Amino acid sequence: MIAPLLLPLMNALGVSPVQFAAIMGVNTAMGGVTPPYASILYLGARIGKVKVTKVIPPAMFLIVTGYVPVVFLTSFWPELSLFLPRLFGY
Repeated sequence: MIAPLLLPLMNALGVSPVQFAAIMGVNTAMGGVTPPYASILYLGARIGKVKVTKVIPPAMFLIVTGYVPVVFLTSFWPELSLFLPRLFGY
């Protein structure tokens, strides 16, 4: 819902719409795993029949070592996030 509002700002800053979509996708995925909302985390805990408090520490490790670097790489290295679209003709 916020992407159409932010897209003109990102275009004004010189960010490609495809790169902006990649940034939004990575941040949306990270938002599904991080508390307080953490719908994916709660679902995984329920499927695994464990308490959420037991799932949070490994999830935080994954976020710090996996998601955060990808967010920075996607945001600050446009060639990386635009490699595949350019390969396919964008």
